[in-house]
Amino acid sequence: PRVSGQPSSGEIRANRYQRVVHLKGSKALNDANVLQHYGKLGENAVTFIKWSHQNGKPETPKSFTGRGFISFKTPELAAKAVQEKTWMLDKEKIFVTPIKGILGSNPAIFDKRCLNAFMDAEAAMAQAK
Repeated sequence: PRVSGQPSSGEIRANRYQRVVHLKGSKALNDANVLQHYGKLGENAVTFIKWSHQNGKPETPKSFTGRGFISFKTPELAAKAVQEKTWMLDKEKIFVTPIKGILGSNPAIFDKRCLNAFMDAEAAMAQAK
C-alpha cells in the first residue's frame, strides 16, 4: 500500500529519468571536462556519470563510443543542461539530449545497455551511502 504523501515507485523512476541526460559527440568526453562544463550549475550538480563502451568493455580505450549518461542532483538542473542543447569540446560539438528523447526514439542497442547499467550503478551507489 502507498503511504499518503509518499511517491509511488513509478514516480520515483520517472524522477530518476528526469535527472539524467545523454551526451554524445566526442571521444574526448571524460569526467573532468563534464564536471568542469556543468560546474556553472553549482557545486555537486552532477551526481553520477556513466560512459558507453562498445561491447561493455571499458578496459579497451578504443571501445569508448563518445557517449554517456549524466545524472544531476535535481530534474531542474538536468532541464537546464538540456536547454543548452549543445556545447563545444576541443572544436567538437557535444549534443545534450533528455533521456525521454533516447527512450522514445530508436537508440543504438549499446545506449540501451549503458542506460540500464547506469541506472543499476546509480541505485547501488545511492544504497551504499
